[in-house]
Amino acid sequence: MILLRHLRIDAFKHLRNIDLWFPRQGSVLIEGHNESGKSTLFEAIYFALYGRALVGEDSGVPSLEALVPHGESHARVQLTIQAGMIELEISRTLTSRPQRVMHDAVVHIHRPGQPVETLSAVKAVNDCILAEMNGLDSNVLRNSCLMEQQALDRIESLSRSDRELAIAKLLGIEAIQRIEHDLKVATKDSDALAQAQTRLEVARKYAEAQKTRVEAEHVRQALLAAKARTALAARDSLSARIREVEAQRVEVEREIAQLGERSQRATSLEALHARSDETAQLLRDAEREANALALMRASSGPMASADITSQLAQADSDIKAAEVREREQRLQVQAARRRARSSGWLAIVVYLATAAVGVGSLLPHLVLLLLPMFVLLGVAIALTMRWYASKDAVTDGRTKLETLDREMIGLRATYEALRRVSVGSDGQETPVSPETLAAQQQKAATALASCVTALRELAAEMTVADIAAPTLPDTLDSLDEMRRVHDALARSLQAEMARLDVPAAQQQFGTLGEIERQARTTWNELAAQRDEQRERLVAALAEAGIAATGDEPIEALVANWPALADTDDPDALAAALAHTSAIEGQLRQQVEALCEQHGLDADSLDAEECQKAYDDLAREQRQRRLAAEMADEVFKRIVQRVLPETEMHMRALLPDLTDGRYRDVTLLGGDENSADLRIRVWDEQAGRYVGKHLFSGGTRDQCSLALRLAFALATLPKELGAMPGFIFLDEPLSSFDDRRSQALVDVLTRGPIAKQFPQVFLISHSQSFDPAAFTCALRMAGGRVVATTLPDEAAARALWEAELTPVAQSPTL
Repeated sequence: MILLRHLRIDAFKHLRNIDLWFPRQGSVLIEGHNESGKSTLFEAIYFALYGRALVGEDSGVPSLEALVPHGESHARVQLTIQAGMIELEISRTLTSRPQRVMHDAVVHIHRPGQPVETLSAVKAVNDCILAEMNGLDSNVLRNSCLMEQQALDRIESLSRSDRELAIAKLLGIEAIQRIEHDLKVATKDSDALAQAQTRLEVARKYAEAQKTRVEAEHVRQALLAAKARTALAARDSLSARIREVEAQRVEVEREIAQLGERSQRATSLEALHARSDETAQLLRDAEREANALALMRASSGPMASADITSQLAQADSDIKAAEVREREQRLQVQAARRRARSSGWLAIVVYLATAAVGVGSLLPHLVLLLLPMFVLLGVAIALTMRWYASKDAVTDGRTKLETLDREMIGLRATYEALRRVSVGSDGQETPVSPETLAAQQQKAATALASCVTALRELAAEMTVADIAAPTLPDTLDSLDEMRRVHDALARSLQAEMARLDVPAAQQQFGTLGEIERQARTTWNELAAQRDEQRERLVAALAEAGIAATGDEPIEALVANWPALADTDDPDALAAALAHTSAIEGQLRQQVEALCEQHGLDADSLDAEECQKAYDDLAREQRQRRLAAEMADEVFKRIVQRVLPETEMHMRALLPDLTDGRYRDVTLLGGDENSADLRIRVWDEQAGRYVGKHLFSGGTRDQCSLALRLAFALATLPKELGAMPGFIFLDEPLSSFDDRRSQALVDVLTRGPIAKQFPQVFLISHSQSFDPAAFTCALRMAGGRVVATTLPDEAAARALWEAELTPVAQSPTL
């Protein structure tokens, strides 16, 4: 049994200069206000035993640095414990250094009749203490005899595996574990089985490698044929594409030639259009001269000055109005020309882009460009329609400008003629002289003759140019008739130019040129690809032992190599070959490595014989493992028997701790072997077992404390071996009333806890019970012991030697 003898604390957190000697048997009350250091005594003992902190800062991982007092550089704790017949004097020191804490530990081991043994390394000290305490680690101690403040429900929160581990260590079940160890398969047996398994593995892998090699060769031949067929199909496909591109080139060249002819005709039409403009100017000159002649003839008679002045003003007003209309019409024509020019250039750019995309789409890997090509084509058509509309607006504007020009010429001629008419002082017109009138008649006749000649020459040239033109009358006497003839000729000429559509032809010429260049580039690329595929075909056929030039038809090649007719996927065959070859290589490497490692010869191994030898060894070892599992099952059943005992002890403790309010409790579910430590208490009013979470906070704590005490009683070995003989309770009375507090004190000092645990420690600041029930008491304040009834060193040693309990004193501290 493990008991506490002596605790000395030089400095630990806020504890200072504490030296306590504990009796071998008795109950100790530790009193003090909050923050006085009561619970820190508990932490100091835990640190001395295990070399670690019990709690961490801000619920974090416990750190040794937090154990060094603030403002100081050292912490030191000494603890003496009795483990059976062995006494351990443990000393631990923490030294604070920059960025780390140094931990030093020393243990002096006193064995009866033997010299004192001293260990000083931290790990060696920890291992020694754990071994002497029969494997009682920190978690097992906290689960059994260290009941921390605010952790009464610790046992309930443990998983089943952790709880069974704690029970096994507390019970010290070594015999069953030894039986299980003896039944376990020995290393030599495992090595023999492993050797038999290795021989079987080598035999199997060798046979599988041979089989895989044959499969790989078959796949290799199939892949070679598939590659040849792929190259053959690509060659034929590229040849077909080359023919298509060549046909496209021929068609484009034919269209370019046609456009060249249209361009030449457009040049001749431009010359005819210039002749038409010259003829129109002659008609305007003739009209001007005719108007002047008419005014002179009119002025040869009497005319009032007021009439002339009125006609001059009206002519001037008409000229200004015509000039305004002419400027507006000219602005409209210029705007229409700008629109036509921008639409034309944009259409050319878009047509070129459409052509480039269209040629690119002929390549197999760029077939996705078809959709953008159609979109660009739609844009190009829309721009072309806009260009046509702008061009029609320009043509209509030109016609209107010509009409306005003729009207302006006539108005100006009339105005000039009126100005030549002078008016005398008596208001009568000065008559025109006969010579002037005759000269004007000659000028008008000459202008008319020039118009007739120009019109007949223009009509003749249009006929030669194969342009449909109206038939001219034999005689052309009037300007109106000449003007009608000229308008008819101009319309025919304009219709022919519109039919040729010169700007569109120029745009199409550029587009076709770009298409022809792209087609030539595509042809060269396809030809290079075809040559590459031809070379691949020749290489594949040569690898298969077939001589070829690469131009043979597929039927001739299939006749020499029937595997070419198969349609297997080359990629799938390549993947299958790589996979099969990799497997074969891995198998051979594994066989070679295993043979070299174990000194085996793969050729001499028979798979069936190796299988039989392995099965015999495996059967024997399976039987031994089954026996070991049976021993392990017995071990688990013994561990699980603790739960019914815990329930029994809890039924005995619960009435006292709840002042008789609750008497029955259950911890087991439907399966007796299953662990279920969710506490269910019998409620008389409800007439059933209910979970403790339905009760008040105080009742929940009382149930949890009853479970902790019952678990400690159930797991304490009856043989009283190297298991804890002390129990610590840290502030368990915070939610107890006076009667229930006294009942707990009775359980601890006179009840089953006192009978099972020689040393009972209660930390409390409650005044709701009689402190005289405890054997000894001490009071803490400011991290120091200010009063104590614990025995001094001499008295404590005497009591230990006599195995006596100190006389209970009323701890009036």
